[in-house]
Amino acid sequence: MGRTYNWPGSGIEFKFVGDRAEINITEVTGAYSSKTDSDGKITNESIASVPTVPNAPYFNITVDGVTKRVPILNSGWLNLADGLDKNREHIIRFERSSEATKGKLCASQIRVSCNSAAEPTENKNLLFEFYGDSYTVGYGNLYPEVGGVEWETGENTDFSKSFSALCSKAFDADVNVIARSGKGIIKNNDKSVDANISQQAELADLKVMTTDNPQLWDFDNARKPDVVSIYLGTNDTAGGCQKAEYVSAYRAFLTKLRTRYPDAKIICLAKPGSTFSGWVSETVTEMHKTDNKLYYYCFNEFPCGALYHPSASEDESISKELIAVFKDELGI
Repeated sequence: MGRTYNWPGSGIEFKFVGDRAEINITEVTGAYSSKTDSDGKITNESIASVPTVPNAPYFNITVDGVTKRVPILNSGWLNLADGLDKNREHIIRFERSSEATKGKLCASQIRVSCNSAAEPTENKNLLFEFYGDSYTVGYGNLYPEVGGVEWETGENTDFSKSFSALCSKAFDADVNVIARSGKGIIKNNDKSVDANISQQAELADLKVMTTDNPQLWDFDNARKPDVVSIYLGTNDTAGGCQKAEYVSAYRAFLTKLRTRYPDAKIICLAKPGSTFSGWVSETVTEMHKTDNKLYYYCFNEFPCGALYHPSASEDESISKELIAVFKDELGI
């Protein structure tokens, strides 16, 4: 079947000499839906077999620095670029823009018309890893531009314009994103605990359905991040999580991350006025006594003007504050 591209920002980047490139889409779906009962049990799950606008997997296709955003509506060979100068090297990037709950996607291979084989581009010098929720993925950040229904769709959510993506781009860093709207570190906003971020962090692919069974991520052999960012708590408190349960889960999460990433700088984020900000601050302050690469930061401003979430322009403003923190506090 190939590889799945369901985490926000996941994709491929390659270089080649030639005039045309395609990717083989082996599976594509529409949106996920479910209900949750009063006890927090997820029921009535389904995924539309056919993607339709506005709910489809949206990807950014970048050819030699020029980006276009497209919905993927069919399986088969997808044209990434054609009519290129066949005698020069080109760089193509195929990157997930929307969340997988609005459509899952799997691809098996690329095909190029060229004078030499396609090759992956080199790793960037830095790797950032973001754990988060709807704020991290850019939930509805294009809504002021595209309009439509007043909730998240594939069309109105572009990860590349989220504060996490913009921060990574500012440092020319590669990025891993373990984030999904509605999820918390231990409890989700619908009071469920299934597929919370502590659980998702173990997996190689995002778990959309409760029946999904992704492979475990190979932490031993995978590249280690230089910086880890955590923004989790909004959905925990919305789901009824109390301080003791949250702090216990947060502490366990940080301990596991530090074991896996002994050299990474880990920064824990919160927004002003949030219930969990004090809980995170207390936890980090205590753990910092034996871990001087652990940091806490509460944003000075965190505007939310698009569907109760930051718009693209507000994400840009938030990213500038985070970029300054990475430079001044983390020394990146």
